[in-house]
Amino acid sequence: MNNDTSTEPTAISVPSDFPRKLSPGCVSGTQPKILLVESGGRFTQGLSEEDRAGRFLMCDDLVEQIVAYTRRKQNERLDLTLEQLLVDIDRKMRTKGWEVYPPEFDWIMGRVRNEMFSAVPSSVSPRKD
Repeated sequence: MNNDTSTEPTAISVPSDFPRKLSPGCVSGTQPKILLVESGGRFTQGLSEEDRAGRFLMCDDLVEQIVAYTRRKQNERLDLTLEQLLVDIDRKMRTKGWEVYPPEFDWIMGRVRNEMFSAVPSSVSPRKD
């Protein structure tokens, strides 16, 4: 039995393939500038581990939603191969205006592809046109 009564949040295990470096941002002016984040009394470039974990949770949730959407569309769009459907969904998802950086979209769609193709029985290979 776990008697841990601490109020510390549970650490999130972010996969090593989840993007670390995102769009660097921009600051106008003629002087060179570097964007830094303060975390734990230190300044670092890029996301803090806490921010990265939050973005991972958001992206992981999107993976689940897009997989469910893809499965539904797969049953509706029998005229498309799974690959064609995934290309179409990828294109549409990137135009939604979500606050997701391109490397995160790549990670999301990679996970969606893995999930969808791992669900295909080994005796059935994806059709190629």
